[in-house]
Amino acid sequence: MEFYRIQGGRPLHGAVRLQGAKNSALPILAAAAAVEGTCVLHHCPQLTDIDATVAMLRHIGCRVEQSGETVAVDASAAGGWEIPEHLMREMRSSIIFLGALIARFGRATVTQPGGCDIGLRPIDLHLSALQAMGVHVEESGGQIRCSAPDGVRAAELPLTLPSVGATENILLAALCAKGETVIRNAAREPEIGDLASFLRACGAEIAGDGESTVHIQGGRRLRGAEFTIMPDRIAAATCAAAAPLWRRPSAQKGKRPLRGLRISTVAARALRKRCGASARKSNENRNEVRRWRPKKRGSVLKSEKFCARCL
Repeated sequence: MEFYRIQGGRPLHGAVRLQGAKNSALPILAAAAAVEGTCVLHHCPQLTDIDATVAMLRHIGCRVEQSGETVAVDASAAGGWEIPEHLMREMRSSIIFLGALIARFGRATVTQPGGCDIGLRPIDLHLSALQAMGVHVEESGGQIRCSAPDGVRAAELPLTLPSVGATENILLAALCAKGETVIRNAAREPEIGDLASFLRACGAEIAGDGESTVHIQGGRRLRGAEFTIMPDRIAAATCAAAAPLWRRPSAQKGKRPLRGLRISTVAARALRKRCGASARKSNENRNEVRRWRPKKRGSVLKSEKFCARCL
């Protein structure tokens, strides 16, 4: 059995450089398949999920070059709209290719995604939204075949749950629909905003990301773009939670403004009250956490209920 052995007794301090957000990089990489040109993405985390996404891009005919944290995707010669089961099973977020392939080719064939330790997360919201946009969906033998023989049409889509994946798939599929698509009760996570920012850099017209209602004007030609992935807010929160244990100030740094990582008044108050720490934003790309009195013991933190279908 593997284990970690930690020798304590040394004061900790310093700055932590945050990696790029995986949950932002994966849908943006998939979205690059919908662009007839070269997209250069910086600050991509070096993870197996990124490698799996690159394998899917290459399978459909994209040229992909990786150099450290930079990934260049040239989808000019892409011609495949089918992703085999062995690649789809690598990770849950592979379902985002559904919207990207429909936006590019008007059709897609995938299987149920896998690779998630959380467990089964249904994709019925994704499929019902696509059907409302005129996409014909056929499920058989574990495969999901989608086609839009009459074209994808713009629609107003109220989601029963603010699903991140469904919001992303609608954003992508709506790129090829002439007219305005409106997503109501859309997911508001910062990663949705990062995907929308990337698509805007490629020429898409999207408004309202970060709010519950998102508007997409489809039918615009997308061009290649250069884009930097946002820092990982989950890693930032982990470091911020550990920092009050240190006796000296600690900081988090990102290559981009820390979107979605701003230390709110409520969060700063909670740090002071529960951990004896103070938090501030020293500049656009840096957060700082200080411990100013001994950590309190016996404090209990409660999390909100988790809804797998919202992902």
